[in-house]
Amino acid sequence: MNATRRASAFAVVLLVLTTLASCNDDPTGGDIRQPGELTASLVSPNGVEGSALLEVASGTVLDVTAVEPYVHVFRVGVNPVRIVVLRLEPGEISLRLTIDDVNHPPELRVVDVGGPDDQLRASLAGYSVSLGGGAGS
Repeated sequence: MNATRRASAFAVVLLVLTTLASCNDDPTGGDIRQPGELTASLVSPNGVEGSALLEVASGTVLDVTAVEPYVHVFRVGVNPVRIVVLRLEPGEISLRLTIDDVNHPPELRVVDVGGPDDQLRASLAGYSVSLGGGAGS
């Protein structure tokens, strides 16, 4: 094989390898995790509430913070992770979650809810947790 043919063959091989390598450069696909924040809000059939106990049923929550002042949020336990939200004054129950992948948000389950009178609700029928965009969205 002369030098010109070798250079041409090398160029073809290089072109094929470059094309194949670029096929895996999809920044939105594959196993690429996108850490970020979501806001979780308690959906209540009874209006304002005083407290809530939530459980992370699936997914990974890295951190939990209050959305507004005078709301205390605590992360309790490792498996399952439980989140306690206590309001000083009755109002909307919401919190900010830092998660490991916004493309696979966690599932939160309502375990208990305390009404504005600080008494536990007799039934959790109609309660759920809604997840929305992060801070400022």
